[in-house]
Amino acid sequence: IYAIGLQEMGSADWEGAFLNILGAFDYVKVKCRRLLGICTLLFVKRSNLPYVCSIESELTKTGFKGCWGNK
Repeated sequence: IYAIGLQEMGSADWEGAFLNILGAFDYVKVKCRRLLGICTLLFVKRSNLPYVCSIESELTKTGFKGCWGNK
């Protein structure tokens, strides 16, 4: 399992890069969450995918009146 956290970047470019690199080793993306300049990605080896279930994630906006992301 690879859990990757990134900040201050364009997530689509990096997500694609990680998919290309890890995909060559038979990893698949299980989850991606974004909030402003922060991105978290979760990859699992395809052979372990049947054992992965109930993936959950939570975002908490702590910026201006709880309506905007904040780092």
